[in-house]
Amino acid sequence: MLRLAMCIVCLAIPSVAYANVKLSGRAQMRYTVEELPGEFSLPRVRLKFGGSTDYVKKASIQVDLGKGAVNLKDAYADLALGSVLLRVGQFKKPFSRQQLISSSRLAFVDRAATDKAFGAGRDLGFMIHNGKKNRIEYALGLFNGYGEKGIFNPNKNKFSNLTGEARPLAVTRLAYNHGKPSGYDEVDFAGGPLRVSVGVSAQHYFTQAAGQSEATYVGADVIAKLAGTSLLAEYFTGGASGADASNGLHVQLGHLIKERYQPLLRYVQIDDAQHAMVGFSTYMKNHKLKAQIDVSQPLDDRNDGMAIRTQLQVSF
Repeated sequence: MLRLAMCIVCLAIPSVAYANVKLSGRAQMRYTVEELPGEFSLPRVRLKFGGSTDYVKKASIQVDLGKGAVNLKDAYADLALGSVLLRVGQFKKPFSRQQLISSSRLAFVDRAATDKAFGAGRDLGFMIHNGKKNRIEYALGLFNGYGEKGIFNPNKNKFSNLTGEARPLAVTRLAYNHGKPSGYDEVDFAGGPLRVSVGVSAQHYFTQAAGQSEATYVGADVIAKLAGTSLLAEYFTGGASGADASNGLHVQLGHLIKERYQPLLRYVQIDDAQHAMVGFSTYMKNHKLKAQIDVSQPLDDRNDGMAIRTQLQVSF
């Protein structure tokens, strides 16, 4: 998989002399307490290499070294076809705004539980889109359907997300932006008048792969910003064909004080499970250097108790 990633980037950036090349990275150091004494972790340690040429709008390869393993996250190139971009490789599916927001730009320590529950994430495939800076955004992609995680193949005695048997997945997204909201950053560093971004997305799994059923998921999202206050809300519904649909919702609110301090509230519901979260983030160098803490508490009869997470993020 890493060889595939390097080939994509090499094809996209044939010569450093003609490319704008950039290396960046970040580390997130986390301490979580669910039961004493808690534990330290490195959930994300990312290295990212990107660039562009006269015919490639953007090429990127991103590797994660966190959690004691090496994993390929992104390996893609955006080919410019007039005003349309063709993205090929492994990258985030255009489903769920919070998933499309980089984990480096989150207000809380991590994404809401709805992110995993409704199949957001990365996959191998291609996508036609027009970027994230237009008043109207659109994206339409076709993917393998197995995501970025490797599946153990006993015949080859190794993990891979290339199973040799695709589960075709079609994903689409449409969004509208009013007033340049920076819709893929959960913090309102710019301030100013009301800015809003509204989106809808859908993904459908087909049944070519044996043992798999068709499944459809639909989502709607909004992010609004006003004078340092940020509101993000997403709703999801869907599941396997013939089964009862699952429903999920998360809403979070934060306000930036003195361009540095941000108290936060979040509510999450997935079917009958509910929990609330309060948090506080301190931005020393915006997202490049920040400290975060959040506390979550179930609001139903589950046995899960209170959880406390603290995190320091350092980026370059």
